[in-house]
Amino acid sequence: KHVCLRSKCFNMVVVMNRFLVCFALFIGFPSSRASGSEPNSDLCSTSVESIDDPPFTVCGPPGWQNFIGGRYPSDTGDEHDCDILPYLMRLATPGSDSPSKHLFLDLGSNAGQCTYLMASKGYQVVAVEEDQKYIPWLRATISANKWEDRVRLHHKLIGKPVDQSSKTRAIGRKLWPIESLLPEGGNITLWKLDVDGTEVSVLQSFAEGLAAGRVDVIQIELVAEEIDGGKLPIFEMVQNWGYDLFAVLAPDRLGAFWDGTGDDQVKERCQYLDRKIQELRLRDLAVAYTKLPVVNKPILPAEDAHRYRYGSNRTTYFEFVPFCAGPQPLAVGAAACWLHYVAVRRGSPASLDPQFRRDGQDCSTGATNKKQFNTDVLRRLHEAIRAGRAWRGRDPKPIFPDPRKEARREKRRLEREAA
Repeated sequence: KHVCLRSKCFNMVVVMNRFLVCFALFIGFPSSRASGSEPNSDLCSTSVESIDDPPFTVCGPPGWQNFIGGRYPSDTGDEHDCDILPYLMRLATPGSDSPSKHLFLDLGSNAGQCTYLMASKGYQVVAVEEDQKYIPWLRATISANKWEDRVRLHHKLIGKPVDQSSKTRAIGRKLWPIESLLPEGGNITLWKLDVDGTEVSVLQSFAEGLAAGRVDVIQIELVAEEIDGGKLPIFEMVQNWGYDLFAVLAPDRLGAFWDGTGDDQVKERCQYLDRKIQELRLRDLAVAYTKLPVVNKPILPAEDAHRYRYGSNRTTYFEFVPFCAGPQPLAVGAAACWLHYVAVRRGSPASLDPQFRRDGQDCSTGATNKKQFNTDVLRRLHEAIRAGRAWRGRDPKPIFPDPRKEARREKRRLEREAA
């Protein structure tokens, strides 16, 4: 700021440029805050302790990044794809008491929710995030918890250098293959894949490793409207590399796992099962945290942060419903309606667990047994109700009050008093 004020600027363009730089530095413009030049201690000046076991510190991102008006960590109960990861790792490593021997690849780390949870359990973590604004906060939290010996953080864009997807080409950055992230010859016990539409390029960048069985379990988030070619090519690739496919079901918060996007053909596939699920009138426990005021997104206003404890709304129970990929567009049936999927390598320790039984789905036919899939989903939901893992009734009220409703309520109160 002082350097700019003392400069003798004779060119109006130079003057304006320097003024903008000064203004950005003075108010803490987001791009300067996310540059990574700030000390980790400053980035962690606002932090919270999770209530997980074991607990860990999370350095708070600034308001412009994920939340409105304050610095609070980004977990309001919406990151259920993170909650499943410790459970999947236990299924993938039965009888193991040495988490440091197992590698978790977090591809699409975002603000670090999954990386932090898995690092806190002692697993080796390779975290990859292509968006620069998240990197300083990831580094700060890793440093605050002294996880440098177990977390390797990469600011890279992953994909196959040849035959890039149109979405990746538009970015114009160098693509790195998965192999470049791993120790030489290293295997991946659990891989979380959340790359918003570039899945084909990313998977192809490690095609030889997948075909050779170097990954045991893959957890994939797929949103239909983000994927140009649809979900089917991704399912086909993974299945052909020797993996069994499962849709992830959480009976007490189905809304967080159901994909309502996609073309009319996809939505038509979902209608029957969606109607049957609606008839059950199941409570969605995620609603309390994801139906937030003003904007219908998982955003935590700073003034309401005291209402939430980091990690308090984690999903604790999951089901895995088998399905098959095939060459026809309708081959996967209603399995296309899910957001989260798990692929388990055949012959891996996880594949022997009863959770990953095939339940009559024979993929040699080239398609999902659609009636069997729908029946399987509904049977599991009824069993969850009987076992007390899901409940009928109204969704819980949001824990964050809507300021607009509060204002109307206060106005009516004042009117009544005046009358």
